[in-house]
Amino acid sequence: MNDVLRNFLLSGLILISVSVSAQNKKSIEKATTLFENQEYYQAAPLFENLYSASTTDADKALYALNAGDCYAGFLDFEKAALWYDKSLQANPNPTTELRLDDMQLASGQYSNALEHYNNLIASSHDKSTLKNRVESCNYAINQLRKTPEYEIINVSALNTGGSEYSPIIYGGRMIFSSSRFGSDSDRIFNFDGQGFSDLFVATYDSLLQKWGDIKKLPSAVNGKFNEGTASYAATDAELYFMRCNDDNGKGKLCKILKGRYNPVTNDAGRISELILFGKDVSTGHPALNSAGNVLFFVSDNLEGIGGKDIYVSTRNERGEWSEPRNPGIKINTAGDDMFPVLSGDTILYFSSNGRVGMGGLDIFKVKVNGSNLIGDPTALPWPINTSGDDFGYCPAGNDYGYFSSNRYGGTGHDDIYFCRPAPFMLSARGKVTDKLSHEPIANAIIIIKLNNEIIDTTKTNEAGEYFISNILSNKTYELLAVKEGYIPQNKTLSTNGESKTRELSKATGHDIDFELFKITRDEIVINNIYYDFDKWDLREESKRELDKILTILNENPQMQIQINSHTDDRGTDEYNFYLSEKRAESVVNYLISAGIDKKRLMFKGWGESRLLIAHAETEEEHQLNRRTTFNLMNISDYNSDYYEKIYAEIDKGIQKTRVSMFFRIYIGTNGDESLNRNLETTKQFFPNAPLVVTSEDGQSRSYMGAYIFMDEAMEALAQLQAKGLSGCYIAAFRNEQKVGIIKLQ
Repeated sequence: MNDVLRNFLLSGLILISVSVSAQNKKSIEKATTLFENQEYYQAAPLFENLYSASTTDADKALYALNAGDCYAGFLDFEKAALWYDKSLQANPNPTTELRLDDMQLASGQYSNALEHYNNLIASSHDKSTLKNRVESCNYAINQLRKTPEYEIINVSALNTGGSEYSPIIYGGRMIFSSSRFGSDSDRIFNFDGQGFSDLFVATYDSLLQKWGDIKKLPSAVNGKFNEGTASYAATDAELYFMRCNDDNGKGKLCKILKGRYNPVTNDAGRISELILFGKDVSTGHPALNSAGNVLFFVSDNLEGIGGKDIYVSTRNERGEWSEPRNPGIKINTAGDDMFPVLSGDTILYFSSNGRVGMGGLDIFKVKVNGSNLIGDPTALPWPINTSGDDFGYCPAGNDYGYFSSNRYGGTGHDDIYFCRPAPFMLSARGKVTDKLSHEPIANAIIIIKLNNEIIDTTKTNEAGEYFISNILSNKTYELLAVKEGYIPQNKTLSTNGESKTRELSKATGHDIDFELFKITRDEIVINNIYYDFDKWDLREESKRELDKILTILNENPQMQIQINSHTDDRGTDEYNFYLSEKRAESVVNYLISAGIDKKRLMFKGWGESRLLIAHAETEEEHQLNRRTTFNLMNISDYNSDYYEKIYAEIDKGIQKTRVSMFFRIYIGTNGDESLNRNLETTKQFFPNAPLVVTSEDGQSRSYMGAYIFMDEAMEALAQLQAKGLSGCYIAAFRNEQKVGIIKLQ
């Protein structure tokens, strides 16, 4: 934007200190005067020339610092960093190094900035500021590691080489601010070299799905110099907006004005100043609630917490605004907190550079009730927030929104962007191991079912791991792990409520790791089964061990087992047989009480007939003989025919899936700037290909073609991409339902 409207007065920058040894006194005085008048765009090249003409390190350090301050003043962070670095080379000092580090943070050079901030902390008196910067660097680095939750689209129909910012939307129209040349002739604002800022209105064409019919608001609103950042209360047709520099262009304060505005006829009138503080205090960035009786705004009042604070005022029935109230540290920081926007009278969006974030101004939101804040603010995620300045967020429903940013790659200085939830991709990763040995099982088949039909299969690798891609949200998948020699096992994978790209696994709370039970005729010892002397009642520690058997039975519902109990050879044969029989029965009764069908359980007491150690002498040897075991009773069920039936079911299911599955090429979503261009290109090069519009997640998406083979779809997509189409991908459909997407790199 025209940066004076963002910054009001740049009180955060230090004043120019002039070296008495400077050779060109007139240039020094002119540069100093321009800087003090906040005409940074004109002052910067003068300081660069003074730097080049200087012969001492002290003068070079000073003028390079001044030039850096000018570029920082109108938010050219890369040039500011360049000149701070020159100053630092001439005169190393922590103050200049901090400014350079701040520019690196603002430019997204997080690792470099983090290293330098950590080096400064030890010697700095302002450790809290530096710790905040360190937290921001770490936060930003972690954000960049995440899969983006949003797509960010430059609204090119609105943006120019100047600045477009602070959109507000109502009834299919958008009021926004712009410093485009031609809005107030072609005069340059010496603060930042842009045009003067004015308010404009645009109308959304639902047929073309783009913003157009851009008109400047009437002269009653737009004066000769800077206007911007408006709020509109449709109930009373009231427009509140910000004006800086006064009517003569010489004022340094900003103020809020209000008046009537008719968006249909683009007429305005009854404009007057809203005085909330004294006339020597800047106010701006108004944000009205829907009823027009609560106003959040920004001021650089010296009694505030930081540079710019957000205040709130309420209007009574007589139309009088209350004395402004500072909500305090719940929203305001030692930095600048600005650009409040109310959404539905329940959410307040705002931007701050005093909180932990990505750098520069970041967008936050906090709940409100009337004029009161509820809870703590939370940051919107990357890539809505970036290392640049991100501000003026205006929600547009269903997690959609418009906002302003000076991020890299824009059309002009500040651009208006549109954000929407990114198409997300779900995948799953699991592992298959042996239940008892815990060793990985390679080449196990994972059968994937949806609606009781096989839709795909995959295999485990040498580490026993498997991976499933292209999973859909709000579905319930059935997974079956099969390996000859093991009892197959089922798991359920639910994707209900999933709305972000991520990999589902045990780590995300999804129970999709398999522990397969090996088919064997051997008796398997159940450890730690203890009884009191001459008793068969289970002790509590024994029950905890039996719960492991219970888990095995629940995981393998087709398993049938026999519980075996063995004694040592002390006592009579008859008594030992009786005791072991009762103990085996007590185990079975416990499993039945825990819900296991008694038809799946048998028991047998063996007494001392199967000693592991004959003629045992020590207590340890007797203990080995006293044991409880189990063994499989339905081994014959898992013969070769059993697995052949599973393989046949897989083949039948896959063939059925292939017959009903086909592929389409995604062209775009309604609202995309590129949709019409993509459609025209598609019709030109594929005139006979069918175009289909589907409704998905409340959005209308356009697709081309119906390819039976993936190779055909890939070839068509490559041709479209060669013609300049962007953002396209292949989508898999089955019975006209999308079942997955494939994005090619």
